[in-house]
Amino acid sequence: MKKRKISGFLHKYNQEIPELKDKEEINIIEEKRRFSILDMVIVALISVLLGALLGTITTYSSSSQYFSRDFSDVFDVYNKIINNNYSNTTSKKLINGAVKGMVKNANDYKAAYFNKSEYSEYLESIERVYDGVGTLVSYKEEYPIIVDVYNNSPAQDAGLQIGDIITKVDGVSTNELEMEDVSLFMRGDSGTVLFLEIKRGEEIINFEITRSKIKLSAIESYMIDENLGCIKIISFSKNVYKEFKEELERLENLGMTSLIIDLRSNQGGHVDQMSKIAELFLEKNSNIYQLVDSSNNKKIVKDTTKEKRNYSIVVLQNWCSSSISEVLASTLKDEYGAIIVGNVSEGNGLLYKIDKLSTGSYVKLPVARFLTSKGKEINQVGVKPDEEVDISDNDSVEDLVLKRAIEILK
Repeated sequence: MKKRKISGFLHKYNQEIPELKDKEEINIIEEKRRFSILDMVIVALISVLLGALLGTITTYSSSSQYFSRDFSDVFDVYNKIINNNYSNTTSKKLINGAVKGMVKNANDYKAAYFNKSEYSEYLESIERVYDGVGTLVSYKEEYPIIVDVYNNSPAQDAGLQIGDIITKVDGVSTNELEMEDVSLFMRGDSGTVLFLEIKRGEEIINFEITRSKIKLSAIESYMIDENLGCIKIISFSKNVYKEFKEELERLENLGMTSLIIDLRSNQGGHVDQMSKIAELFLEKNSNIYQLVDSSNNKKIVKDTTKEKRNYSIVVLQNWCSSSISEVLASTLKDEYGAIIVGNVSEGNGLLYKIDKLSTGSYVKLPVARFLTSKGKEINQVGVKPDEEVDISDNDSVEDLVLKRAIEILK
């Protein structure tokens, strides 16, 4: 039996969504793209391939000679693998592996190297937009099972239900497929057709579903009682500020006088969206965060708007709350007076920049680090809650963190 993994829209990147560069705000980072070290390494490796084919190691400049000296082991191993008739691999795989190995050893666990398809998935995970049928799938015994059907999706329109067991996808039996393979079948270009065989109880049902663009909301909101509202920010996608403000004003019109902002397991996203959400609450000229680049240049980002609130706020976080969700939690605590409930956050206070390489691939590396509005470190420290709620020994389905937040605001 093959190992099964829970899968869904964020199955691959749900622990490594970084900050995207805000070109208007983050002016300490030079925008003009330069020929990167990784580009040069790739070219050097490619030159080795050409040299192997021609029977000699080709050098193309003094730069490549420098890299040839420093990467002699890489070159030697590359040639040995390529010249080994029993090695079932390709030069492309070896070059990708070499680059990924460098990124992996960059002493930052969220640094990443993406090929074109991986980069598309990465963007989809942040923006919560993808092409598919609109289901969340997990495994039960031998077969994948539908655990969620998204609203206004082709899956919902076709009549798929939670609990449906997927026995075939496009005529292929799923009992021996890996979850990644099932996910690939469920996704696909808008307008293409997916054929599913579903077992529902004892009944076998066949579906023909046309894939389309799926847009998942980054916000969940509701009233807990007549005065207390809750807004959960799932990710800081490029439109989350607009969604958040609309839901905030909707809850206020329903009579909300205190608010819970749930940032649990939020892994980050667009910096400018987080800043705009903070500006909904803070006084004008309040610090939102500070940023320090690799040359120790510091920038302080301030609230520039007149909009503000003055009701009580509790922020929820856990050990998976990361990057700019940590920044927002600390800002609301230090500048607004919000109370944080939950666990110490992850401690990933870095700003990442994504560069496109000459091969069409992408690399994501940290270029600066965030400080709180008061200038305190976040990276490798995290944000401490005002009230820590230990849920490790809780076997019930009760949400103890949310329960404590409600008690505080009553």
